[in-house]
Amino acid sequence: MVHAAHYRSEKTLTEVVEFGGKPHLLPAAPGWEDIADYVLAWALRNARTGAAQDGATAG
Repeated sequence: MVHAAHYRSEKTLTEVVEFGGKPHLLPAAPGWEDIADYVLAWALRNARTGAAQDGATAG
């Protein structure tokens, strides 16, 4: 949780969600699929194109 403060800026979206009782090596733990589904859904909800974020153009 403390580390989330390092990522605060106008250009970043930071959200802290704790999944208690899970080991550091999450893919080896039962229930990892539920967390992966949550993370994917969060990323899709919050996805933006690179051009929209920084004004860059493709080329």
